[in-house]
Amino acid sequence: MSHQRLDRLKLVQDYLVKAGIIEELGRYYEGRNVLVTGGAGGIGSNLTIALSILVGERGKVIVLDNLSSIKAPRPWNVISASNVMFVHGDVRSDIDLKRVFKEDISIVFHLAAFFANQNSVDYPEVSAEVDVIGQIKLLKLSGSFMRLVDALFMEVMVRCLSKRTSSRCISRHLTKLTK
Repeated sequence: MSHQRLDRLKLVQDYLVKAGIIEELGRYYEGRNVLVTGGAGGIGSNLTIALSILVGERGKVIVLDNLSSIKAPRPWNVISASNVMFVHGDVRSDIDLKRVFKEDISIVFHLAAFFANQNSVDYPEVSAEVDVIGQIKLLKLSGSFMRLVDALFMEVMVRCLSKRTSSRCISRHLTKLTK
């Protein structure tokens, strides 16, 4: 693992410890298989690092990304770890989605999107395919055997982290999400 990637890993781990949430979130995520669509982007790659710490060696983080936003042939932004699997694919592709769902996914963070607001204005059909149809396909595949956790969960996390009682706040919201 490169020096830069080790620094990112340590930075995220230190943040989780400092925020006082690593143990509680670790208990929730330990051993789970988590899908992160759009996981090679700026937000997704950092989320992948946090999740790789939280799921531990018994869990797995599966990153599905078509690399359209980074314009690189390889996912340079995704950490190389024994519990992280990168799949070069697209949320619009039934084949790619079925491939990642074979990994016994229990949680999905759906971050894939048609990159840049101007692209959505210039190419509305492609934007709708990625942002709407991709979401619908994920929801269909997730079905009743899993819960889809998306931007609402992230919003809860951000709100809770801004409070002194972040650990209790997160616990309360995780309990609501898992009922």
